[in-house]
Amino acid sequence: MFRGPNLQQDLQSLILKWRQYKYAFTADIEKMFRQIWINREDQNLQMILWRDNPNKKLIEYHLATISYGTKAAPFLAMMTLKRLAHDERLNFQDSSAPSVLEESFYMDDLIHGAHSIQAATQLQTDMIKLLKAGGFHLRKWKSNSPELLEHVNITVQHQDLFDFKQVESTKALGLGWDPQNDHFIFESKLLTKSKLTKRSLLSEISKIFDPLGWLSPLTTKLKILFQDVWRANLEWDALVPQHIYEEWYKISQDISMISQFRVPRWLQTQEDDIVELHGFCDSSTKAYSCVVFCKINRCNSSSVVLVAGKTKLVPLSKKC
Repeated sequence: MFRGPNLQQDLQSLILKWRQYKYAFTADIEKMFRQIWINREDQNLQMILWRDNPNKKLIEYHLATISYGTKAAPFLAMMTLKRLAHDERLNFQDSSAPSVLEESFYMDDLIHGAHSIQAATQLQTDMIKLLKAGGFHLRKWKSNSPELLEHVNITVQHQDLFDFKQVESTKALGLGWDPQNDHFIFESKLLTKSKLTKRSLLSEISKIFDPLGWLSPLTTKLKILFQDVWRANLEWDALVPQHIYEEWYKISQDISMISQFRVPRWLQTQEDDIVELHGFCDSSTKAYSCVVFCKINRCNSSSVVLVAGKTKLVPLSKKC
């Protein structure tokens, strides 16, 4: 089966764009894959055998909709959304809804907003109508504005948190959004193991989900630590040296405290603001990094908000 081109939006870009809006909302498409029909001539490629118990005869079924887990599923789903936006554009000529459908979905999650409550309300209404035209239902709405939740399907449980998905991985340290306070938060689930191998250290480091580089002061230390392990030329299942383990334990304790920190979602930008982006960089013999801040200047005030960071280790081959 062909995988198809990658139509998935970059999560970092989506979040950065989303942060410009004062009024923010998220939603998801209910059972998106199951709402998309496969051509009848191709359904025989999705055959399954089934019986309720061993005493019954096997029955052949054809799966008529997109099946989660198949190679082509992400492409087919995203291409369907793009086709829906294209087909309905004439019916939404005075709305940005088709463009939002094309550019502001992370798989089945809508991540967008507006500079005013009126624009946000209208866009929300248009998005519901546009998705409904394709047989899709938007649900699990979350917003920093109670007004945007008055007439929509909100999440009954965990209304105060939106978890950003980490594709193809089980995150141990995840990024979330607290809509009531309009802050990004981190939730740490890293386990401090009594024994640490080269393989398990790499596995733990890979679980940290930090799309905007806000945890770089900690994750860079972990990457340097693993570089030291690599330099030791250990087998994958060999225990790391004691000093490596002690350093890992210290850093993991610091990471467990990350849930105490909050990062504002809104960059304090308004529709006609002039935005200044201030970048800073530094380097050492082990790593180099940069960080970007957003500064808004107004007549009576100014604001500065952290945007994103990025780090990279100096390759072993370039170290003296």
